[in-house]
Amino acid sequence: MKDANLKNIDLKKIIRPPTKEEMAILHENFVNRKISTEYAQTSMSYWWPKIKDLDVPQPYTICIPVKEEPMSNILDGKPIPKLGRMQQAVKKIGSPTFVRNNVMSGKHGWKKSCYLEKPDELAQHVYELTENMMSLTNGEIILDAMFFREFLDLEKTGFSCFYGDMPISKEVRCFVRNGTLECMHNYWFDEVFEREIEMHTSMLKSRKRYDKMLNDNGINHNNDIKTKKILPPNWRKKLAKSNTLTANDVNTILSHLSKITPHFNNYWSIDFTKGVDGKWYLIDMARGEVSFHIESCKNNPSIGG
Repeated sequence: MKDANLKNIDLKKIIRPPTKEEMAILHENFVNRKISTEYAQTSMSYWWPKIKDLDVPQPYTICIPVKEEPMSNILDGKPIPKLGRMQQAVKKIGSPTFVRNNVMSGKHGWKKSCYLEKPDELAQHVYELTENMMSLTNGEIILDAMFFREFLDLEKTGFSCFYGDMPISKEVRCFVRNGTLECMHNYWFDEVFEREIEMHTSMLKSRKRYDKMLNDNGINHNNDIKTKKILPPNWRKKLAKSNTLTANDVNTILSHLSKITPHFNNYWSIDFTKGVDGKWYLIDMARGEVSFHIESCKNNPSIGG
């Protein structure tokens, strides 16, 4: 690598931009794509109207319908459609505000995505969420709404994680099939954070090799990746404490499910989180077929349970 003259590499000769004809074909395929039922029903635009008026605690929410193409155009520098209405929604809910679209909240990015602390930074958060959705979903679901939600004061584990420094809270995921509860899991478990530590360590090593390569070729470069531990030494103990459910917790969740499940057929995941007020809040839903399910669970369809 020492003999390579990295300063003189012309990336334009290596990476050919798509032609107008290629872009037109990609656009047509994207607009006319077929969305599976599982992904279509996972959209918050589908399930939220069915549960928003139920007698189940949930964050106050304002929905602003949007169209996908104008939203995707903001990635090319176009104005954000209905930004004024979005600003009004944030003002009505108050700060901080939890922001998401009908597809995702991008919660791992936290401070740049769903957690809006300063109203004047709304545009950046909408852009981040739109970019995440367009790059991660592979067109499997249509962007059709922005949601602005009351920010709940939750029972927390006492540590944060992921690249957005997301605070980890007490959460539970339930899997329900045709109204019958199949299993209930703590949303956060050791393997999630073990994998994050492993990825962070690997990234540090790769970045050090990359920096050395650049420096060997006369290009000074500073490593901007966190070098400190990304989790406190006692994170396992904190997580175990947070993951302990009382009989009252379980009974409350079951009571909520009894009000929710009559409105949905097929296979669903339903997520709850616990507030410092002791209430369990319904915060998210998705079709079970496209929801993460702990691999060791006997009810995980991927292992034939």
